[in-house]
Amino acid sequence: MKKILKKIFSFRNLHMDEIKTIDFIKFSSFYWKILMFNRQSTSSVNNLLYLLIVVNIGIYGICSCSCIFDDEFNTNKFALGASFCSTFAIVNTIYSCIYWNQEKIENILKEIPETHKKNEIEIHEIDKQLKLVKFVINNLYYMVFSSIIFLFGYPLREFIVNYRKAYPFFDIFSFPTENNFIYFGIFLWIFISHLMHLIVMIGSYNIFFGLITMISIEFQKLNKMFNDLKGKNAIDFNSLLKVCINRQNELSEIAEKLQEIFAPTVVVKFILSSFLICFTAFQCSTTKDPMQLILNILFCIFSMTQIFLLCFFGQIFRDSSSSVIDGIYDCGWENLENQKMKRCLILVLRKAQNVKGISIMNIWIITLNQFESVS
Repeated sequence: MKKILKKIFSFRNLHMDEIKTIDFIKFSSFYWKILMFNRQSTSSVNNLLYLLIVVNIGIYGICSCSCIFDDEFNTNKFALGASFCSTFAIVNTIYSCIYWNQEKIENILKEIPETHKKNEIEIHEIDKQLKLVKFVINNLYYMVFSSIIFLFGYPLREFIVNYRKAYPFFDIFSFPTENNFIYFGIFLWIFISHLMHLIVMIGSYNIFFGLITMISIEFQKLNKMFNDLKGKNAIDFNSLLKVCINRQNELSEIAEKLQEIFAPTVVVKFILSSFLICFTAFQCSTTKDPMQLILNILFCIFSMTQIFLLCFFGQIFRDSSSSVIDGIYDCGWENLENQKMKRCLILVLRKAQNVKGISIMNIWIITLNQFESVS
């Protein structure tokens, strides 16, 4: 177990200057193996993990809804249950998409390393973006892990020092917590489930944001490939243009596959995160319990972070895809004498104008503008 956990979080221990493209690809592929295990030999373990996550979300949902049928409606119980249920659902939407599209993502993870082997063009932005992803995932991990330690450390200290059961999560459940055995049993179950969700979240987010970043890098490389056409003679220009067109078609197919796989994630995340922001903000203005207030603030910050990360990486994806247009325009087409080649470039330009990105219902591409509208 110690070796597995060390491998899982080994990428976090890399120095910022040590991150290279190939390391990032290996990291994402390894995380894929950890989350999905080996589908041929241990698919039952994989299915059990997914079942435990779904059951855990369902328990919180049922417990929060059960207060509706009580003689006296318990606002705190409903608020906590709904907040936890929504948070876990937000976290696991990406994992659900990965779980139900394992074969498709496996193929994408195989295609991307091959493209890096074919194309050795180095851009300063590549390392810069990979460092950015590492920075984001690191801070997300530390933020969530610190929150878990705080939420479980405080009530545990109160029980040991003052023998006081100060755990607000128990407001959700109807179990008798007077018995110490039951109290610590539920405490341990909730703690383990939170850690399980944390590991799944970090793993699935690395795969999701890693795929977006690597494809964005490939679009930037394609931009440079078009720029390098400038000044070439007609024969070299024609042969290199064919390579660029084939590369453009490959990237467009990969981007469309990603959109097909993760489109439900975007919709669910935006709906649930928006609900949770409004709900917790209202609870912050009405609650008087300090622990409840801290919980609601953490839920609100977490929801805002989810939307921001989605919009931020969506912006990177869109910008890198649209940068291909600039590369085509700056390829030196005005110096070409072959009219057929010029017409070919016009068709390539029109295809590049169909900018790729993470979209909602294939209508709006997610960018930071959407984050501004939500916040």
